[in-house]
Amino acid sequence: MPPMPLDLAHPILAAVALAMAAALAIVARRRGIALPTGAMAAGLLGALLIALVAGGPRWRMPDRAVAVVMVDLSASTRGAQYRDPANLRRRIGELLDGAPHRIVYFAATHVDSPPAAGADLPGDQTLFDPPADAPAVVLFSDGRFDLPAAAPPVFAVIDPALTNAADGAVRDLDANAGRIVADIAIDGAARTARFAGAAPDESRTIDSPGARLSAALDLDADRVGVRLDPGDLWPENDAMAADVIPADARPWWVSDRPAPAGFVAIDPSRLAGDPAAYLGASVIVLDNIPADALPATAAERLMQYVRDLGGAVVLGGGDRAFASGGYANTALESLSPLSSVPPTPTTRWLIVADASGSMAELAGDGGASRWDRAIVAVRAAVDSLPPEDPVRVGSFARDSTWWAPTQPARLVRRAPLPPPTIVPTGPTNLDAALEDLSAAAAAAGDMPTRCLLLTDAQAPVSDPAGVAERLDAKGVHLHVLLIGDGPGAAALRLIAGSTGGSLVPQSDPARWADAMGELVRAASANPLRTDPVALESTPRLGAWPTAPVAPWNRLWLKPEATALADVAGEGTVMIAEHRVGVGRVIAIAHRAAAGDLAKLARRVERAPRDPRFTVIRRRDRGWRILVESTDPADWNDVHAVVLRAIDGTDTLLPRVGPGRFAVTLPAGGARLLRVIVEGRLVDWIAIPRSYPIEFDAVGTDVKSLAELAARTGGAVVGPDFRRPLKLPRPTRAVDVTPPAALLAALSLAGALALWRRG
Repeated sequence: MPPMPLDLAHPILAAVALAMAAALAIVARRRGIALPTGAMAAGLLGALLIALVAGGPRWRMPDRAVAVVMVDLSASTRGAQYRDPANLRRRIGELLDGAPHRIVYFAATHVDSPPAAGADLPGDQTLFDPPADAPAVVLFSDGRFDLPAAAPPVFAVIDPALTNAADGAVRDLDANAGRIVADIAIDGAARTARFAGAAPDESRTIDSPGARLSAALDLDADRVGVRLDPGDLWPENDAMAADVIPADARPWWVSDRPAPAGFVAIDPSRLAGDPAAYLGASVIVLDNIPADALPATAAERLMQYVRDLGGAVVLGGGDRAFASGGYANTALESLSPLSSVPPTPTTRWLIVADASGSMAELAGDGGASRWDRAIVAVRAAVDSLPPEDPVRVGSFARDSTWWAPTQPARLVRRAPLPPPTIVPTGPTNLDAALEDLSAAAAAAGDMPTRCLLLTDAQAPVSDPAGVAERLDAKGVHLHVLLIGDGPGAAALRLIAGSTGGSLVPQSDPARWADAMGELVRAASANPLRTDPVALESTPRLGAWPTAPVAPWNRLWLKPEATALADVAGEGTVMIAEHRVGVGRVIAIAHRAAAGDLAKLARRVERAPRDPRFTVIRRRDRGWRILVESTDPADWNDVHAVVLRAIDGTDTLLPRVGPGRFAVTLPAGGARLLRVIVEGRLVDWIAIPRSYPIEFDAVGTDVKSLAELAARTGGAVVGPDFRRPLKLPRPTRAVDVTPPAALLAALSLAGALALWRRG
C-alpha cells in the first residue's frame, strides 16, 4: 500500500486540537445555538483546518534524489566483469534504465573517480560505508567486508567472474616436531608448492581443493616458508614464512670433549643471548665449564630456560667448574643444587687497601683516580667471598684504619665502602700495616685467616723475616695485589711466600678488580680434592659407576635439593638435583665420563614448554590466539594472560570462558611471542609472516551479500537479471502549514459572515 501523501509532524497536537473543536461543537449543540447550515459547515471546516495546522501538516512529493552505485575496486575483486568500464556501463544501464545516479568507487577508502584501467584501489581491508542519505545503493562487490550497522536498501549485483574465482592460497604454516606443515587451498588448476627450510628442499604438486602438506625440517633452519608457483590473480596469498619452534628439541653439549651421539656440540662462547634459541634445547650439559667462559647474557638465559621454559641443565664438575670455575655469586651458582661455598663460615678475611697520597693520582683516562680503582677492586673481592665468612675491611697510610667491625660478607656487600672520611693522603707505612694485620689475625681465634693487601709498596719493610714468622705462627696467609714496584715489593714477596700466600703483580688499574678476584681464588681453600673416592648412588639415581673418582669438587647440598649419590661411608654429596621454577638441574661434583653425563641428561631432558597449558593458533581475519588450561578450575584466580613480543611489547588476552583467554592479532610480519600467565612464561608461539586479510578469501561471499540485502530491505541481483530494478521512490516533505492556516481563517470568516446574514 503506497504511503499517504499527507502526514503530520505533530500528530498528538493535532488530536488535541481536534478534540477541543469537537468539544465546542457538542457544547454549542446542547445549548441550542442555531446556525445556518452553511455557517455550520464553514465553521466545522475551519475547526478541522486549525487542528491540522496544530499538527504541522506536510505534503510528500516525488523527489529527484539519485541512487548511489558503489563499485568495489579492492584487490580481492580482480577479474570481475564490472571492472571493465564498458561492462559496468552496460550493466548499470540494464538495472537503472536511465534513472539518475552517481558512482562511488571504494576499497579501504571511497573516491569519486576510478584509478587507471585495471588498477586496484589501495588498502589491506575493504570498508563498505554507504551514504546514509542515499535512497538506494546498487552494489558491485564480492562482499568481503564487515557488514555496516545501518545502510539504505542495498541491491547487491552478483558478478559471474567472481562467483567462480580460481585462486590458490597458503592458509597456515607451522614448524613443529621436526616437520614443516602447510595448509593450502586450491580452487582451479593444479599448483606446485615449494618449501624453504626443509631437508632437503622439496616441492609438491597439489590438485585437490584443500591439502595439508608436510616436509622434514632442516634442523639447522631457524625459519621456514612455503610458496605456490604463480598461477592466479592474487599472488599476495601464495606464500607464508614462520620462525621455527621445534617440539622435538635436541640435547646440547657444552664441553671441550666431543659430543655423545645425538647431542649438538656448542662452544660456550656461542651460547645464545636470544631466549627463543633455547626452545630448541631439550637439555643443556655444561661439562667442566668456568663461569667466565660464557657470554655475559648466557648465564641469565640459562636461568630463564630452566625457570620459565621448564628446561633441564646438567652441571658437570672438574678443575674449571663450581668454585674452581668462579661460580660463586653467579647465575650458575643459583642454578646448581650443590653449593660452591660452605653453608657455615670457614675462613676469616682481612682486606686492606693502600690509602697513601700516591693513590690520589689519576689512573689513566676517564678522570678516575687510583684510589677509585682500588675501591672497585676491594668491592670485587668482598663480592666473591662466601656469604657467611667474616670479613673486616680497612686501609692504611701512615696509620691503619678499619672501616667497620667484622661482619659476614653478605652484610659487608651492602655497606657503603669506604666511609666518607677515608681519603688517600700521607706516606706509606708498611711496617705498621703489617703489625696491625698480625694483631687483627690474633683476634680471630682458631679460624684460619686470609689477609688480602693492595699496595704499591712505596715504603720499605724493616724486618720481613720477623713479620713472616709472626704471621705464620698465627696461621695467617698473606696475599698481595702489588700495583707498583716500590721499595717494599721484595719484602712483601718474601712474606707472602713464607706464609703460604701469593703475590699478583698488576700495574694496570683497569684490571685491579679482576686481579683481586684471582687473589681471592688463590687465597681460598682449594675446592678441588685430589684424593680418590668411591661413589654410592641412591635408589632414586639407580646404577652409577662405583670406581673411585679423582679429582672432585668439594660441594655442599642446598636445603631444597635431593641427593642422588655421595661418597661411600662419608656422606659427602657428589650428585644432586633440584627444581628451579618449572625446570630441573642436576649437578655432579666430579668429571664424569661423557657417556655417564649423557645418561643423566636423558634422565631430565624435556620439551621446554609447560604441559598444563594449551596454546591454539588459527587464521581468522588475522590470527586468533587461544590460551586455555587443561584444568579450568585452576584458573579461577588468573587475571593476566599476555603475549609478549621479543621487544617486550605486551598484548593482553581477554577472558572468553572458564580457563580460556583469546585475542585476534592482525596479519603482518613473522613474530615470535611468549605466552605469559600471571607473570610466568608457559609457552612460545610463532605467528607466520602472512598477507593482509583482504586476501584471506577470494570470490563472492553470496551469504554475506544476501544478509546485507535482507537487513536493509534490498535484494540480491543475479547475473541473469536484466530488467530495471524497482528501487524505492524517494519523496520530499513540503510544509503546508501556511496555506492550511489561510484556509482555516477563510473558513471561519465565511462561517461568521453566513451566521450574520442568516
